[in-house]
Amino acid sequence: MALTFVSAGARLCQDAGYHCLTFDSPDPQAQQKIITFWFLFSVDRGLSLNFGRSPSLQDYDVTASRCTLVEAQRDRGLFFCSVGVELAYVQGDVYEQLYSGRAQSESADVKAQRARILADRLISLRQQLLAVGVSQIDTA
Repeated sequence: MALTFVSAGARLCQDAGYHCLTFDSPDPQAQQKIITFWFLFSVDRGLSLNFGRSPSLQDYDVTASRCTLVEAQRDRGLFFCSVGVELAYVQGDVYEQLYSGRAQSESADVKAQRARILADRLISLRQQLLAVGVSQIDTA
């Protein structure tokens, strides 16, 4: 049921144009809408990976502003949003490269190599989080 609700939320965000908003938009609620979009994007990727289904939101459709972990240090909400987005991109790639129909037709060696690359990305993300997260906690 959660996947159904998140998919519906993703469609609503796309219909409302949240997936292509930028921080410099004249809309006074742009930041909240962008955070809402990225939250749904993150949950969509997590659920998709867990249920073994393609995500509702595809990378090629998304042009919404993203902030880096370093930029997000100024705003606790943006910090946690950026962490979720970075993890969501990795989760999407895990599904696409290891579990999708196309990936299933690849050899075990190819999937093992891809898994190592994805693991390296997760380790790198963890190191970034530890570096940035410590300073984020110190300023809170």
